[in-house]
Amino acid sequence: MAERYEIPSFISQDPKEGDPAITWDAFERPKLRKFYGDIVLDRYIGGGMDGIVIKARDKHQGRSVAVKVFYFNNQPPPIGARPPLSISNHMDSQNPLCKKQRQAQHYKGAPRYWAFQRECINMALLEKVDTSLRLAEKSGREILLNLEPTTAVEAYRNLKSFSTESCDQELEADKLKPFRPNVRINPCYGWTQLSKAAINARFQEPSAFQDEEQYFAIVYDFVLEGQLEAKNIINQLNYFHITGFLNVQLNLENWLSTGVLVDFSDIVPLHTGRKWWRQSDYRDNNFGFRDEEYIAGIIR
Repeated sequence: MAERYEIPSFISQDPKEGDPAITWDAFERPKLRKFYGDIVLDRYIGGGMDGIVIKARDKHQGRSVAVKVFYFNNQPPPIGARPPLSISNHMDSQNPLCKKQRQAQHYKGAPRYWAFQRECINMALLEKVDTSLRLAEKSGREILLNLEPTTAVEAYRNLKSFSTESCDQELEADKLKPFRPNVRINPCYGWTQLSKAAINARFQEPSAFQDEEQYFAIVYDFVLEGQLEAKNIINQLNYFHITGFLNVQLNLENWLSTGVLVDFSDIVPLHTGRKWWRQSDYRDNNFGFRDEEYIAGIIR
């Protein structure tokens, strides 16, 4: 039987066209807008704990896209409550992906984050930040931030500085510097839904997707593999930290081209609260990852 669900509060039916709202209210309640294009699924790229990724073609724009389809349409149950919906259930037990999934499930009863929720909020926020930076540059205005935030308050102040209301940070004026990032954030084209029939048409083996269900998905730009460069990874990790995101891991499998993050469940927004965004972890964000030599050694 298909799972019943309501349209979540973190997505919008509005088409993802033009600039998003960048009021502070919009930042506090981010909603990812919807992809209404016509996509043709091509081939399976890979999968993991959160879902699977399929290469597709955006017929209207004439571009390749990566469609991430999520296993859960609602908040997932705790680990061990029921078998996770995963393509790896049908894999050989020696498959590295299957092994990785078992290792990630730390203990029975542990809570699981909802990957679709996390990525929708992340992409809605990142689009607002990018819009604010672009509009500021166009008007010749600098956005001043604390480039080394360590607390939730400092992270929120930085994020609010991208809104139309901005943020009064006079008390910390000595800590504020112009934010001039030089990073490539993978574009997101919005959320959509796919049926089991459409998904399984690209697979030869059975999957755990249910017959009657429409599954949430997010459409991203398709990024080619390349030679990772440590400086690009560090710049992007710093960008996420300064804008208030917690970097939960550095999994190089989730970085493509010369250093572009493609799995946005690897960062956690402030909006998830203390359960997932912990100030102690944020304070040590990127610790060890700021060293270009260290990153270069991992890449090799």
